[in-house]
Amino acid sequence: MLSTPIICHFRSRIQGDGDTEVAECRLLQEITGVAEAGLCQVGRDACIYCGRQGEPSVHQVNPVVGSLLFTLSTAILERGGVDGCDVDKAGRIRAWAEDFLDSDPDEVDDSHRPERVDLACHYLGDKLDSRTLAANGNRGHEPVFRCHHPAHVETTREGCIRCRDWSNSPRPDALPIATWLPAPTQRTGGPVRRWAVGLTTSPRRRPTLEWTLDSLVRAGWDQARLFVDAAVTIPRRYAHLPVTQREPKSGAWPNFYLALSELLMRDPDADAYLMVQDDATFYDRINLREYVESILWPSDPPPPLSLYTCQLDVSAQPGWHPHNKPWFRGALALIFHPATVRQFLVDPIVFGHRWNPRNDGLAHVDTVVGEWAYRNGTPVQHPTPSLCRHIGYTSTLWPEAKIEHDRIEGEFGDEAQYPPNGSAHRGDFPEAAFPCPESTAKAYDQTVERGRQRMRTQAVTICGIGRDIARTFPEFSARVERLGAMFRTYHGVFYENDSEDRTPDLLKAWAEANSAIRVISERHGDPRFGSIRSLIRTAALASYRNRCRDVILAEFADDDYVIVVDMDLEGGWSEDGIAHTFGHDQWDFVGSYGLRHDSANPRSRDRKPTHLDTWAYRIPGTEDPLPVQQAKELSLQRGDHLQPVWSCFGGLGVYRMECLKATTYGGDDCEHVVFHRRLRDLGFNRLYLNPSQIVLYKALATTRSSTDRLR
Repeated sequence: MLSTPIICHFRSRIQGDGDTEVAECRLLQEITGVAEAGLCQVGRDACIYCGRQGEPSVHQVNPVVGSLLFTLSTAILERGGVDGCDVDKAGRIRAWAEDFLDSDPDEVDDSHRPERVDLACHYLGDKLDSRTLAANGNRGHEPVFRCHHPAHVETTREGCIRCRDWSNSPRPDALPIATWLPAPTQRTGGPVRRWAVGLTTSPRRRPTLEWTLDSLVRAGWDQARLFVDAAVTIPRRYAHLPVTQREPKSGAWPNFYLALSELLMRDPDADAYLMVQDDATFYDRINLREYVESILWPSDPPPPLSLYTCQLDVSAQPGWHPHNKPWFRGALALIFHPATVRQFLVDPIVFGHRWNPRNDGLAHVDTVVGEWAYRNGTPVQHPTPSLCRHIGYTSTLWPEAKIEHDRIEGEFGDEAQYPPNGSAHRGDFPEAAFPCPESTAKAYDQTVERGRQRMRTQAVTICGIGRDIARTFPEFSARVERLGAMFRTYHGVFYENDSEDRTPDLLKAWAEANSAIRVISERHGDPRFGSIRSLIRTAALASYRNRCRDVILAEFADDDYVIVVDMDLEGGWSEDGIAHTFGHDQWDFVGSYGLRHDSANPRSRDRKPTHLDTWAYRIPGTEDPLPVQQAKELSLQRGDHLQPVWSCFGGLGVYRMECLKATTYGGDDCEHVVFHRRLRDLGFNRLYLNPSQIVLYKALATTRSSTDRLR
């Protein structure tokens, strides 16, 4: 078959043929200025799809080129700059390219969707009656409910939404923020009491404005001016807020600049100015505003403060940290001193951004603020942990990836002090995304139910090893506790070593809050291996797993089963799949169908899933690892029979406790392979992979159904 001809004057130095063809893209080189042409190589498929989306230029690119630029500039940033494109330039290109990316039309970051949108509060009681109540100046009948929280007696729908004590499960009172987010070492200026708050909003396919306003009120800021860029529906309970309407749409940067200017003109005597975007929620368990007032201002002259910290900027120690390079990590919630506002607004470069030669003067609020602050010696300061979350759209990259890091905050609020107790939403697995074929659905459901019944009569120890897992810890701990609750009793043994983020603190706090958890934290100075096939790495991993084994056998040897999990799984595991395993008899070990990122993408569900953990996978009769191509050809479905193996893992494995008692891990091959080989030599040869026991290495966005009891 002849290949489709590609006509593009940006293509040069074409190599290979067919699916292996690559070419250097002169457009990427021209925009970035990189001297290393190999960084600008693109595949044939990218060129074909680029051509279908209209010819790009240095001033206007299409989504494919935008995603290639985003990926390239990210790589340059990770390398600390390259010849022809330093870090500052790469940051500007990355921010500019993001504006040209496709956004997934069905995706809001549901992992941070406020739980009270879907769930009733744990403390919500029965309906008492309907009373005539005044809300925002309007009188009407509203149901009144009993509230079982010790601080309240009764509540309404409106009251429950605005309540800081809302929780879907019992939890202790929140500690003062200063106990887990220390104040800056110095404080300058007078007290902050008077705020001018602006919230910029524009049309969204799935509006998030109401969630942002609800959270802002709970955080302590109940008055804000809305700067509405084009037609936006204002939530009814916030109809009383003042509005500045812009028609036609002005763009993100003009709206921000005009909004900040208007706040200054309307309230020139304010002590602080807070600018918020309409896709943010805040730490709102207690009064965030009072805490912020207690720490302003951290230096003189006062810098802009961001309440948001993305996962790439999390510091090893909690506190407020200056971003010692230009900030471009988001403008979700920025705080300015009055003098800072005046200096910022009249700065010629700031004012001239609308007409900058890059032709991107409608966007990049964060970049403009960050570059101005850095240029003036007052870099943006931001907290670890983050006090703000992003709940906006997910943008997509070529071919099917997603922007994740800038849109995901690091550790949030007091999660280190209060790890989630089996949250009904946090870390949920998208079971519906992996349906069972109709022909086997009935048998599958029966096996799952049989497994759930068996699990309720058994004791289990869940164990794992990890390093620098602070970003995924909240979801991981919730999944572990939810999985453990499926059994009669459970214990947890988790090992970390040499972490540079807050993993040790998070694990320690978890163990203090949950008596079932044991933590081993060690420092060996071991290198960070990454996902490489190295016997040095496997020897280290084997020793870490044996440390867990020692604790399990010393404290929990009477448990019936052991579940070994990877602690850094972003997408988690199928609880139905694990129950399906327990619905079977006659096994010693059952590993998982661990799917790689592209098969966990909603746009790629029609693609054949790809099993990731090929090194641990050994077909019966051979000690050779499963070839990558053969892994791609695996055709497994939920409901299929257990697959006999000599070894596998896939991110989660279920063992009978007798297996752990029988032998140890070793490092002369993949540590799982060595363990399974030793088990087989001892007669534990009933080893399987369960296609229904699905693990996702990357998160798959889901949409939840509403269960609002307050209606």
